[in-house]
Amino acid sequence: MIPLYYHIINMSELKVEHWDSERDGPLNDENMTKKVEAQGYSCVKYTFPAGTASADHSHDVPRKDAILAGQFKFAIPGKEEVILQPGDILDIPVGLVHNESVFGNDAVTFIDATKL
Repeated sequence: MIPLYYHIINMSELKVEHWDSERDGPLNDENMTKKVEAQGYSCVKYTFPAGTASADHSHDVPRKDAILAGQFKFAIPGKEEVILQPGDILDIPVGLVHNESVFGNDAVTFIDATKL
């Protein structure tokens, strides 16, 4: 596990919602999908093995990454980065250039959500 201070640095452009078990129930595929779909998103679940990384890219529709297991590094090149933990839901605005990678030695399972 990474130290908490690393998890929250440089969050001015990145908006992360954290899972609230009291409000949202246990963190699982079904509950996470319901939560994100209720916000108007279409969901697809992926699992990426350790070592997976993407090149810089952007999207033409609003997106969210909702982490179910593992740690996922999300970076805005030259500006900010965050290590997402299970239960984190990251808003990805239209046109934001970014890259992502699995952080650590464990696979990441997440919901890739696209605004309808």
